[in-house]
Amino acid sequence: MKRPGVANGLTAVLAVMLAASAMAAPDGLHAVPSAPSPGTQAVKPGWLPPIFLTGERIVFQGDVTIDGARWHTFDLKEPIWQDYAYILAAGFGAAYPEKGLVFINRTIQGDDIDSLAGRWQQDTLALKPDVISISIGVNDLRSGIAHGRPTVASHFEEAYDDLLAGTVRANPHVKLILCSPFVLPSKYTTPHWDEWMDLIRQVEGVVDKLGAKYHAPVVHFQKLFHWDSPVAGPVKKELKVKFPTYAEHSRMADEWIRAYQNFYGPPVKMDGNK
Repeated sequence: MKRPGVANGLTAVLAVMLAASAMAAPDGLHAVPSAPSPGTQAVKPGWLPPIFLTGERIVFQGDVTIDGARWHTFDLKEPIWQDYAYILAAGFGAAYPEKGLVFINRTIQGDDIDSLAGRWQQDTLALKPDVISISIGVNDLRSGIAHGRPTVASHFEEAYDDLLAGTVRANPHVKLILCSPFVLPSKYTTPHWDEWMDLIRQVEGVVDKLGAKYHAPVVHFQKLFHWDSPVAGPVKKELKVKFPTYAEHSRMADEWIRAYQNFYGPPVKMDGNK
């Protein structure tokens, strides 16, 4: 029997929005779902694999990739910022409400591996996470290119190794998932695209090495971005920074689930019971 594939994250988010609107009933009344109009179909939540244990705390850490989910301004010109971490939280929260899962976003725009390490105790370990998803490295690479630092990959590896070693010492049972950094065409990357791709490949190798060392799955996001894809619109060279589209974030969520599920399999308690 074939196992169902990972559902599209945006379907799960839509299901959450529908559920929330259904509960918004006047005091003393129960919301009754209305039947779909003739010729329409009711939206059903997509299938998501049961990869988390009841009560697990999942912490997302890293740089700007998903910092947008907690954007710090009210500038309405900014996109809505419902990124892959939000899609994961909404999807699994809707699919398994009885598990009481807790998703925490502690990413910060501009972080590199050193600044992340500097706040790791307070912003990660103190939260007592069961799962830590880390996406870091793009700012290390940007600094290396801007300042001509050929040792950027080796420093990144050493500092990242130290951070992970301290993490498993503090919490030997934590489940890690490492996300390789990625870049999109922009004002900063397009003029040096070949150099960026070379560094991305170097750092992907570093993250793969650390994943093997610390028994953690690795998510490779760069491969998901195809410039001839219908969802990847035309790139303006003057664009300062380009972030993934909603469709791309949905694919990132699917890839995250695939990597996590393939590595950890069904959730198992410390006593060996599922």
